[in-house]
Amino acid sequence: MRIWLPGLVFLLIMMAGCENHDYTTRSHDKIEVWLDAGPELLTMLRDEVKNRQNDYPGLKVNFRVFRFEDLKPAILGSISAVEKPDIFMFSSDWLGEIVQAGLIASVSLPAQEYLSVASEAMFFNGSYWGCPWSLDTIALIINRDLVKIVPENLQQMIDLKNNLPNGVYPLLYDNKNFYYHAPWFHAFGASVFDEKGFSVDGPESAAALDFAYELETLHELVPGKANQAAAINLFCAGKLAMTINGPWAIPEFIKNRVNFSVVPIPGPDSQKVSRPLVGIKGLAIASQSAAKPGAEKVMSLIAGQSFLQRAAEKSMFIPCLKSSGQNDLVKGFVEQAQNGVLMPSRPEMRYVWSEMNRALRLKFSEKRSSAEILFEARNRLDSAVKKAGREQ
Repeated sequence: MRIWLPGLVFLLIMMAGCENHDYTTRSHDKIEVWLDAGPELLTMLRDEVKNRQNDYPGLKVNFRVFRFEDLKPAILGSISAVEKPDIFMFSSDWLGEIVQAGLIASVSLPAQEYLSVASEAMFFNGSYWGCPWSLDTIALIINRDLVKIVPENLQQMIDLKNNLPNGVYPLLYDNKNFYYHAPWFHAFGASVFDEKGFSVDGPESAAALDFAYELETLHELVPGKANQAAAINLFCAGKLAMTINGPWAIPEFIKNRVNFSVVPIPGPDSQKVSRPLVGIKGLAIASQSAAKPGAEKVMSLIAGQSFLQRAAEKSMFIPCLKSSGQNDLVKGFVEQAQNGVLMPSRPEMRYVWSEMNRALRLKFSEKRSSAEILFEARNRLDSAVKKAGREQ
């Protein structure tokens, strides 16, 4: 879920180093933009282009909407497809893969109004590859009617549990999903990669897995069979004091008139800071685009500060702007992102999600040693990379 530099300044930044090109848009240019967008955002995008027709006569834009999970396969498949995008939305953890595939054109250094974590997310192999668009991370969302003192560590969460009304759960989140486990994973000092490759099987990772398991079994903070849908439903019903979720859940809480706040996730103890993954969605120009000048103009419109701010005001997503932290609705996510871990952009990251989710499920279902489960996960990850190398 979504100050200003003039659009012309942003455009000049985007086109730095390309002065020898003719940027007059030809009347037959039609820019194809592939992205994930709901109806309201799509209307805003179309209106933005329509309202700037006097500045860019003849510029035609077609917005093709995908579910976000379908975007990556479509982009990878565009290499040999008849229909190709000129601009596409991507997630920062895909960056290494799509750069390796030759699908994306490098751009100039992003403008300084972006959050540093967002600019960093666009950087790979010595170049910048897109304009930051939106920020995705998770934080602790509390029901202010039930939580008077925001807990900062495990003991304070236990104290909160002991003072809740009957029938109210203290904490619920999707605890068998690695994305939601990542705050604990990093709090214990674990990392997905080191200089040698995958590092998911270290003692820090095992300690984090034990911690997540004990939140449910030993401390009884998280009920069994926890999942995303249950967390949202119980929070909306006033039966849940705290949940860990992202900005995409906020519209549902607003609709159900929950009195909530977004705050940083408590650490396991005072020495360990919870650090969720931070994903950045960006907009990129396709390397195969036959209309790059027109695509650069469109990028200056829909990834510029002015448009992103107006989208943010409608709570569509959290834009990657320094000024986003001034918005009461999302400043908790922006604050949490400052202590987050940027989603790795290495191509091998695509194997991590399923294997680490599997490790979490095994821990809760088979109750085996965390070290043993993670050792298996590391071997499976190494095997997946070797297999992919043989098939290339």
